[in-house]
Amino acid sequence: MVYDHEYRYLERAVALAEEALNAGDGPFGSVLVSA
Repeated sequence: MVYDHEYRYLERAVALAEEALNAGDGPFGSVLVSA
């Protein structure tokens, strides 16, 4: 289950993956979040 406050982190990971793909790299993005 994904909570509303977690969506910004998911959106950032997707944006990083898209940026990598556009640069010719693998479409992977990750964001580390402290609990």
